[in-house]
Amino acid sequence: MLLVIVWRRNLSSFLGGFLIKTKPTAIQREAVSRLLSNRSYIISLKTGQGKTLVALIGIEFYRRKGCNRFIVFAPKRAVKEVWPSEIAKHTDFEYQLISDFNEAKDGIVLVTYSESRKYLPLLRKLAVGSVIILDEVHKLKNPKTQLVQSLMPILFRADVLWGLSATTLLNSVMDLYGMFCIFQPGRFLREMDFKYRFLVVRMRNVGKHKQIPEVVGYKNLDVLKKMIGEFIFSVESDIDVKFHKYFYSLTPAELEEYKKFARGILNGSEKLKVFASRLHDLQRCVDGSIDLDGNYCEKRGSKFYVVESLLKSILSKGESVILVCDYIFTLDLLKSADLGYPIYEKSGRVSQIPDKFPCVLVMTSAAAESLNLKQFNHVVFYSIPFSVGAFVQSVGRISRIDSEHLGDLHVYIPSSDDTIDKYKALMIQYNADVIRRLLGNEANLPSTVNSITKKLLIQLRKELLWKTKTMSV
Repeated sequence: MLLVIVWRRNLSSFLGGFLIKTKPTAIQREAVSRLLSNRSYIISLKTGQGKTLVALIGIEFYRRKGCNRFIVFAPKRAVKEVWPSEIAKHTDFEYQLISDFNEAKDGIVLVTYSESRKYLPLLRKLAVGSVIILDEVHKLKNPKTQLVQSLMPILFRADVLWGLSATTLLNSVMDLYGMFCIFQPGRFLREMDFKYRFLVVRMRNVGKHKQIPEVVGYKNLDVLKKMIGEFIFSVESDIDVKFHKYFYSLTPAELEEYKKFARGILNGSEKLKVFASRLHDLQRCVDGSIDLDGNYCEKRGSKFYVVESLLKSILSKGESVILVCDYIFTLDLLKSADLGYPIYEKSGRVSQIPDKFPCVLVMTSAAAESLNLKQFNHVVFYSIPFSVGAFVQSVGRISRIDSEHLGDLHVYIPSSDDTIDKYKALMIQYNADVIRRLLGNEANLPSTVNSITKKLLIQLRKELLWKTKTMSV
């Protein structure tokens, strides 16, 4: 603690050291002081607020204390593109990839999460007495996953464990339970203890003789907020992002096809598809990228033409657009749009860097993490991600403090009374309300005018997503 007090008093001289090149902002200074006061802690700054710089300053602090091993776990794209560039930009640190590890070298070791099992024996050895940083720590929200199970023997050997994330709550309050398991492992001995304290659960009939538990709400959120405040530093964002709805209506023929997908009926099949599969089929149906045989198609329907018109309107003003979808099939359909401007792709298969503006960058929501797209000021959701975390990450590509368009940032969300898009938009609003109650204002989420209840969402799920009876238009 004495070292932390000295650091606070002598910040200027500390940062004047030859390994740190960048002067932190007031928020970053506070985040650093939180890290140095805690050996197990999460920094949850919003996109563009400098989480990586905060971690690098923390590393410099422990380097001066004599620590010579720092391990950063991060998604593949962050290891390849983000951390090397941020290290070079802000510091004179040396780093190496775990795949090229040389024991004779000190400094930062970069590891993708997927490499944790492959290099487990080596990482367990390196972790002893080290500082470990978990970038995009929300990926570890489920303690039962193979990834978390393989990481735990590594993490408990570290002297210091820090996490970085734009949002630690993605789709459910249960996501926070995963953070407790890693950063405060003794707080809740069982998952049931956490559920009993913070979740409202009821039994739902799923047949004549079977019931399953269903979360219908939350409780004691004021208590949970205080608990997570002990190990998560979250700062409200004051960046102004304007959210808009764009409306489309299905034609009678499109609506009849949608209802067939909702009933789980595909051509040539007598077996109904299960609910989880129907969700994806419904989204592809309204997006125009699947037919009733379940095959990929490029179908320019009502929604496509509304979005095409919206894109042309934005591009005509000399401004660039990020167009977000969930599936490669849908991405291929969108790339076929005739806009008169360049269309680039960012996905798991292609990573194009826009070099002509204005333009459209079509990306899958899964490809949105760790990208700095400050030249863009519009995000259009062709399909809303199932995960609120993916939604936040997508909007976060433009809502950065280094954006070239601060004060003129726009997000567009699809709206239709008859489709899955209505349900998913309300799910985002419901989760946004919970996130604000626990973590403060989130600029990357739309504000809620009226409270969205779980009861309403369950009713909409029945009306829009689960149609087992034959209906006529």
